[in-house]
Amino acid sequence: MTRRAYSLIEFALALAIAGIVTTAALSLYASLVRSFSDMRKRTYADDNAKTVVAYLGRELRRAGGYTLRPWQAIAVDDQTSTTCNSDGLPPCQGSDRLTLAFPVEQRATGCALSNPQGDSSSASYQSGTIDGVCCFTWFRGGVGPNITSQQVILTHGPFSRAAVITAVDTSQCRATLVPSAQGAPLTLGTAALHQFGGGALVHVDLATYYRGCADDECVPDERSTHSLLMWLDRNATSAAATINDDEVFLVAPLLFDLQIALGYDARNRDGVIHESETEDEDDELLFNHRGVDTLAALKDEIDVDLRVAKIVAVSGVRQSNPREQSIQVLNAEVLVGRGIHFSRFEATAALRNLGIFQ
Repeated sequence: MTRRAYSLIEFALALAIAGIVTTAALSLYASLVRSFSDMRKRTYADDNAKTVVAYLGRELRRAGGYTLRPWQAIAVDDQTSTTCNSDGLPPCQGSDRLTLAFPVEQRATGCALSNPQGDSSSASYQSGTIDGVCCFTWFRGGVGPNITSQQVILTHGPFSRAAVITAVDTSQCRATLVPSAQGAPLTLGTAALHQFGGGALVHVDLATYYRGCADDECVPDERSTHSLLMWLDRNATSAAATINDDEVFLVAPLLFDLQIALGYDARNRDGVIHESETEDEDDELLFNHRGVDTLAALKDEIDVDLRVAKIVAVSGVRQSNPREQSIQVLNAEVLVGRGIHFSRFEATAALRNLGIFQ
């Protein structure tokens, strides 16, 4: 029996059908690959935002230790404030900037200050001894290794101020201090540098958290400008802020926004922090909404009522879908990104583990 060969038209039709099926299969495969890649990126963004909030929550609860109260050890420069980008410190770039003080020695009290001399730009104090060692040099378990650039917090009643030790005369146990540029946001009250006689001095490590460039060249893409960074001023010798490359550390990448609201038990003092974005007279969170904030006008009077901090982090990753997405948190501007998926996570940290506050 003789078999008939395929005609050219039949052969072309078969090729066309095979091509359509192959193209559809490849298109489906590529779509699945993109979908899986996007899903993996979104999961990473979710985890990244959670990690940032958890890390900062632990740092906020740790700030102050057993020596400083939370309001003496925590400062938030809100992204809407005029000082956020004009004081020589790392710029906020639309996010909040957080400054924390961690006491070097976990003691109930600091070094007692007496016999003040000097003025607001440079002052000196005398103190006592601990185990026969001048209090100004006794820290980190013994004699401080680099006392001439050690950051400190001065406290006296409702007032506190950050400073830097520039010299110590151990024979008289007298230390010379200048204002700390990095610690400037921690200033409470109007007491000048030379007005803390009768108060105390606490040796601290200061950390400033902000969103900025993680790369040396600061290439303007999401991997460099959208990073959570930490600045440790290790060689502070004057009131001028100098940020060196070896003092900046990457905490987390792909952070598109960081907003922090501070909760004060100030209106009713009932052990509960009330939050409201519509009824401002009942709201006890500062920096939590874009409307009128009457709590801001009372801040200098309610510092001692600081109880909690609300942290909101927005992480972002680039997606294959070029659609535009927007997000707005607390009192920040609306964040818009084309082809970027935003993940938001928030949590409230009870400062100093004060569980009675909600």
